[in-house]
Amino acid sequence: MHKEKVYRYAAFSLGLLGAVNFLFLGLYLYICSSYLTLLALQNFVLEAYLSLGLTLAGIILLSYGNFKIWTGYSLEGGFINLTAGFLLIFFVFYFTLIIRPSFLKWLEPLAYSLVLPPLLSGILAINLHKK
Repeated sequence: MHKEKVYRYAAFSLGLLGAVNFLFLGLYLYICSSYLTLLALQNFVLEAYLSLGLTLAGIILLSYGNFKIWTGYSLEGGFINLTAGFLLIFFVFYFTLIIRPSFLKWLEPLAYSLVLPPLLSGILAINLHKK
């Protein structure tokens, strides 16, 4: 019983940290894209809207997943948080490897570690259900 509570709090906390990662990364990328578009250096309007959409989708997924974990439906919450983690992986790889100039090149080693909290939250929640 005590280990289940610790796993539930850890999964919930990692999900919240993942939502914060999504928020700050999405806002940073939106500001960079908008600023370069306003300076008329290149047209990054699509990337600005993509960053806002992915940020909103990720935060909604993690919030719903955390709600499911908190209310005791850890399997569903785990899969939702795992899905949000994979969305964050796509988000980081897209803005690091595909977009030129790369907005996250200077943050590359740290940017790859930003995807860990939602993934670990999902794995912990799924393991919580199996016990």
